[in-house]
Amino acid sequence: MKVLSLNTTGIGTQISLINDGKEFFVDAGFSKHSETLFPLLENLLVKANTTIDNLDFVGVVIGPGSFTGIRIGLAVAKTFCYVKGCKCVGVNSLEVLAYNIFNRKDKCEKPVCSVINAGADMVYYQIFESKNNKLIAISEPMLSKFKHFSGYIHSVYSDEVEFVYCNNNEKNSWADFIVESENFTPQSLNKCVLNKIEENKYDTFENIAPLYLRTSQAEKLIYKEDEIKIIQGTLNDIDVLCEMESQDDPIDLQWSKTSLEQSFENKSYKCWILKSKEKALGYVSIIDLTDEYEILRIVVLKNARLQGLGMKLLNFVFEQAQNNNVKNVLLEVNDHNYPALSLYQKMGFEKIGERKQYYSKRENAILMKKVL
Repeated sequence: MKVLSLNTTGIGTQISLINDGKEFFVDAGFSKHSETLFPLLENLLVKANTTIDNLDFVGVVIGPGSFTGIRIGLAVAKTFCYVKGCKCVGVNSLEVLAYNIFNRKDKCEKPVCSVINAGADMVYYQIFESKNNKLIAISEPMLSKFKHFSGYIHSVYSDEVEFVYCNNNEKNSWADFIVESENFTPQSLNKCVLNKIEENKYDTFENIAPLYLRTSQAEKLIYKEDEIKIIQGTLNDIDVLCEMESQDDPIDLQWSKTSLEQSFENKSYKCWILKSKEKALGYVSIIDLTDEYEILRIVVLKNARLQGLGMKLLNFVFEQAQNNNVKNVLLEVNDHNYPALSLYQKMGFEKIGERKQYYSKRENAILMKKVL
């Protein structure tokens, strides 16, 4: 079997090659992928006394990481697969980093939390379980503010995890993050790709896509304060609401078109949409219980988040409540949705109850209340 694997998502370049059972590796530290990838690959092929002919698989790290690096690695991998007719194996950088755990110990009894510094006080992270010298993902890859991430780990796992952390040349440092930074290795890349092949988790090059958890600056929806308006939503806005509900957020249960349509049949249902230049960026919906408001949904487009729009929607609900002499605002939230929990606590909500194993993945529902 002949397997070539590439990682260009971080500050360095890692390449692994398996040629008839023999393993070959190259690891360049700080490198410019567009200039170093092919010379490094050429030297590795010479060392292995082979060529890229007769490749069976090409493994490639699809992100998260450098936008440019991801594109370079995918372009090369897809080209090789197209020209040589081999299968493509896409792996993410968090699982590759997590395999470093086996470089340090034979097994891990705790969940493994892979963390990559994403800059701007944010991290990429994913949780795994170790089983039979393999890692099994038990969460989706996530991008989060560091304080939200650390709160999530503390509340959900009581800090009982094995961390694997890569600073990725970012300047941020966190006093309460006690593990030392480590780099990607071609050995971990190789092991990760081989396990995917063993599990038949490979595809044609056309179906391998980049994993972008962060919105690029070009894609980010930036708004001006004087362009923001919040308007009453109606059944005529159903397509707009459905678009915002179709973001595939792993810790948020999206509402279907049918559920949204049925909500408008309830006379106590109210919905407000936040727009900038006629573009809907988020919405909030409630049930008016006469003396209380219960928030049903608060949604912000992914590429408009971290700009205070959730706070704007909540403050608008508070204003509407006060105008109608409503004293209490209620809501429930998934206890794994730590960014939302953090926001609600910041906005003055307090926990008043809990529904155990309430959601489909058996997470608990936290009941919260704000007194106006």
